[in-house]
Amino acid sequence: MLTNNSGATFNLGSTSNITFKNTRSSPNCSVTNSGTFTLESDQYGSASIGQSGTTPNSTAANNNQFTGLYNVQRYISGGSGNRGYRLLSIPVNVSSNTIGDLNASGTGNISFANLNSKTTTVVNGNAVVGTVTVPGAYTGGPSGGFSTVNANPTLYVYDETKTTSTNTFTGGKTIGIASISGSTVKTLTGTTTSSSYINIPVTTGFMLYFIGDANRTTTASTPVPENTTITSIGTLNQANITFKLWNTSATTMSFGGPEAPATGKKGFNLVGNPYPCTIDLHQLWLDNSSAAGWVNFTVVKSLGTNQTFASYNASTGFQSDPTLFTQYVPSGGAFFIQATTASQTVIFKEDIKTTSVQIGTSTTPPLLMSTPKSDILASTAGTAFKSTALLPFSQRTPENAYQVLHLKLEKDSTLNDWCAVAFNKAFDDKYDHNDAYDMDGFAPKVFMSSYTSDGVRTGINTLGEIGTGKKVKLYVKSTTDGLYALKMPDINNIDLTQYKVNLIDNFKKDSLDIGKYGVYNFNITNADTSSFGGNRFVLSIQQLPGAKYQLTKFTAQKAADGVFLNWVTKNEGSNYFFTLEKQQANGTDYAPLYTTQGDGSGSYKYTDKIPAKGSNIYRLKQVDLLGNITYSDLVSIDYDQSGNAGMFSVYPNPTAETLNVNVTYGKNTTTASSYKLNIYDATGSLVMQKTSDNTAWSENVENFKPGIYIVELKGNDGYSLGKAKFVKK
Repeated sequence: MLTNNSGATFNLGSTSNITFKNTRSSPNCSVTNSGTFTLESDQYGSASIGQSGTTPNSTAANNNQFTGLYNVQRYISGGSGNRGYRLLSIPVNVSSNTIGDLNASGTGNISFANLNSKTTTVVNGNAVVGTVTVPGAYTGGPSGGFSTVNANPTLYVYDETKTTSTNTFTGGKTIGIASISGSTVKTLTGTTTSSSYINIPVTTGFMLYFIGDANRTTTASTPVPENTTITSIGTLNQANITFKLWNTSATTMSFGGPEAPATGKKGFNLVGNPYPCTIDLHQLWLDNSSAAGWVNFTVVKSLGTNQTFASYNASTGFQSDPTLFTQYVPSGGAFFIQATTASQTVIFKEDIKTTSVQIGTSTTPPLLMSTPKSDILASTAGTAFKSTALLPFSQRTPENAYQVLHLKLEKDSTLNDWCAVAFNKAFDDKYDHNDAYDMDGFAPKVFMSSYTSDGVRTGINTLGEIGTGKKVKLYVKSTTDGLYALKMPDINNIDLTQYKVNLIDNFKKDSLDIGKYGVYNFNITNADTSSFGGNRFVLSIQQLPGAKYQLTKFTAQKAADGVFLNWVTKNEGSNYFFTLEKQQANGTDYAPLYTTQGDGSGSYKYTDKIPAKGSNIYRLKQVDLLGNITYSDLVSIDYDQSGNAGMFSVYPNPTAETLNVNVTYGKNTTTASSYKLNIYDATGSLVMQKTSDNTAWSENVENFKPGIYIVELKGNDGYSLGKAKFVKK
């Protein structure tokens, strides 16, 4: 137990973490604070509280827990280009000290009161103040809980049911906050302030337009924002927290056509990370997947002038931008969840906390929007988890692999957008839960999407198997005229010896083999609507003539050491694999003998060194990169070996003590100066090895366990004289 008494000060450093390690049921670890306990945050990281409790998701009274009030800091980086929107959350509860399901009891709210605090707190020599927050001109100054007044608010909550509007800050789906009083707020509808205060429950995400710290005296658009550390004060959210998704797509889900603006309800909810720790969105989905229909998450991708969103699908592991690590949301961050049915809830549990995120060679947890270009650390390794649905590409075998590519529209290093397109027979060309609707962003400058077959613009588009070909409509747009590059930086499991990937430009009546060249340069002119939008580009993937996979030969023939099998293929690429199967004694079932992945050579061989007496029947199982399975015609061969390979004999058979070996004939037997004898048990393990100069000799097998054994004989040149079976009594 750790106790921080009244009057005492305890600071947990920005790169530090507290995680309980005890496994005893009693007594449990706990931290009790009645003094000043601060979780620090700066440009290097944010202090975190990892998984706690002997049973991490338990709400039992004797479970590990933190009690008292805590100061939880969140650092926001300033600098040129960093003025703009943030998706944020508050990791403390200001309404009660309840542990567990906060919202079910109607308690557990967040407060914005400390965001714009001008009270300077000094922590380890650093002054900590809030950030500029303003209510808009409709409610003024300190009486509304704000210290600064501006024409437009800087704090917003999200309501998808409102009609999209880009004419005013408060006319669309973002609802401005006009007044703050403790843990309650009044909101704006247009220019009208709500008549009563409302509570904002724990796990609600919100948007902040970041201007700088609270000591700033101007809200003009020209000054560069300062680095700012905000501090929230309250009890820590712990154990299970249930949050009801208030927007669902159950009533209507109208996305509009290729050129029409998206309308209707999509089911998007802005949800905040409730813990002072980085969380894993995949584990969040797993914890809820039995009841939840949602799998898609959306996070802010960039901080500069091009504030786009990136999508992550927890079921498939796809992410719209492969350079991001969107599976993780840092403490103080927020994200969108797309609900698909009514009355859905999200249960946050301790097991979603992660204090060490492996990103390439780094194990540093993500920071809260710590750099100008990315609020989520870049990934060099790709996600690594096992899903209850489809596995990520890095863990797939050729039998269950999907085909995926990413497209990027780029103006320069800061103005760009991505989308993902994937193919698999498990997917549908129409919009479904495996796809991620493209939400664009706060103030995007460039747009890159692809369409499902029913006209939904997506950041992640999962389509059925390629087969003989696919055509995918693309959407490109920019707010600025100029030269742009449409790139395909990566393409996985699409064999370019079998398929050609063309980018068709309907506007210029042109096309490019983008699978080969990777980039297409073109101009966007906003005055000419044909130069952008959903009708200019089509991604065409077509199978090349004569490139269809073929099995041209499959044969079986007698060999010195068994049955030699050979098969030859054409146009296989490198993504097929083969399983050689043998018919069993019942004449119906087949058992695998040998499996190999296609290597592009087009020729493969295998020797069945233990053929059965009489007829041996084989077939070849062929699996393509989409998991489609085909079988060859049967091949058979009679192998009358009278219990042995015919090139040497072993006797008596069965035997209890002595085994005699007699070389009868075979290649090089007249010139061989020695023979090597190997004996294997039924599992294939070597149990005896001997070299002899004689053509006949005896071995003592009295100490062998009863069972079936295999004898293999080779000449001094390494040539196998075959194998024979014997039974040890």
